[in-house]
Amino acid sequence: DPIAAALLIAEFTGQLTVLKGNRTVIAQGTKTYQFDPAPAVLATAGSGDVLAGIIGALLAANSEIILSGDAELFDVVKAAINLQAKAAALASKDSTVVALDIAEAIGKVVAADAQ
Repeated sequence: DPIAAALLIAEFTGQLTVLKGNRTVIAQGTKTYQFDPAPAVLATAGSGDVLAGIIGALLAANSEIILSGDAELFDVVKAAINLQAKAAALASKDSTVVALDIAEAIGKVVAADAQ
């Protein structure tokens, strides 16, 4: 059970936990969220590294509002996972995908979401 596993890890470490999989799970304290099934292209080598980079970038960009309490760490990480899924879906429209394709699609997704 991925939700139970994420909760156990979050409880044991006292940290927010992300279990990447077909249905990625986030857990922090007793709060959990399980995503809809991810695009199959996210099963490619390096996609977890892309996700880690997205999470790091969004945490850095939002650190002040997270620390002030105006944004929740949980919600920022959730947004990062959603961004990766959208980028994977966009990257896979024309062909098979490698992790770099997902990374390169992020800017397009952000630009489209900003409109």
